[in-house]
Amino acid sequence: MTAVPPLSGLSAALEGIEGLFCDIWGVLHNGEAAWPGAVAALQRARAQGLRVVLVSNAPVPAGTVAERLAALGVPGTAYDGIVTSGDLTRAGLERDHPGAKIVHIGAPRDMPLLDGLDIHRVGDDDGALVVCTGLHDDTRETPEDYDARLKALAARGLPMLCANPDLVVERGERLIFCAGALARRYEEHGGTVTQLGKPHKAIYDAALQALGTAPGATLALGDSAMTDLAGAAEHGLQALFVTGGIHAGLFGAPEAPDPGKVAAFLTEKKLKPRGFLARLVW
Repeated sequence: MTAVPPLSGLSAALEGIEGLFCDIWGVLHNGEAAWPGAVAALQRARAQGLRVVLVSNAPVPAGTVAERLAALGVPGTAYDGIVTSGDLTRAGLERDHPGAKIVHIGAPRDMPLLDGLDIHRVGDDDGALVVCTGLHDDTRETPEDYDARLKALAARGLPMLCANPDLVVERGERLIFCAGALARRYEEHGGTVTQLGKPHKAIYDAALQALGTAPGATLALGDSAMTDLAGAAEHGLQALFVTGGIHAGLFGAPEAPDPGKVAAFLTEKKLKPRGFLARLVW
């Protein structure tokens, strides 16, 4: 596999590109504050005529994400639209599960996902469907803390909708567990899971419709090999790897990743993005 080159910035990866899919956590912010260089890069791209859609595994609707981005320092001038796994989950609940009795696993901050839907939140013994948005307290809990509960739900044959396929996400200097980690354990306990978000097809179809570009002319920016890079490869998009996110500890100094370590990692994962950079800049 040909080595993937380090790039000086986004501008070096735009040949033949008409639109951008940009991940949020790990690319635009770290869960606590935005990276000004990343915001400026997207604004420059839009000023040059490229459309930008933020594509996120956030388990909440796009409007909620926009509000949270603004609070972190990412203005609406940095993007043209937002597509989230939360939107897909809401659509699936409305379409396929009207009136359903659901068991929700997740934090109170995720409740906008369910607001206004024709569903009924019930206890574990009364539910017909599990909707997982993450851990209740991701500052202290681990997926193992949920094993007894997940085993019991799986034994009853309840299907799970996972509203965030990510395993972990960056928050400040820490990595915290996401819904995808619980969904993986649910499958290990014999449960059935439907994943809604990257790297799966439905979110790319929705994002391409919002962006209005062909897959081959679309560049996906992301920090996760499992979701961002693998999803782009599987669905015919180009990709740019931001190494300073969840995989940063594998490559040496976060702001100066070792090209050899990055190359070895990408070769192992059988991925070939257009290039890589530590942080998204222009």
